Amino acid sequence: MVGRLAWSQVRFRLARTLALVAGVLVAATGFTVLTAASWTAQLRTVGEVSANYVPAYDILVRRGGPGPTTDRFW
Repeated sequence: MVGRLAWSQVRFRLARTLALVAGVLVAATGFTVLTAASWTAQLRTVGEVSANYVPAYDILVRRGGPGPTTDRFW
């Protein structure tokens, strides 16, 4: 019953059916392109941040024993 109704809609309202199919196709293509663009932008951003990452502070490593007198604060 439902199949017959759907087929009659396709047969007798061909322009509406074609417009619907075209709209769904355009929407699916648009979503695919936008998703691909967002993935590309995210990958570029992550790569850019990783390449230019600088820690908030540097750890200073000194040799053992007494250091130079200029480092003392008292």
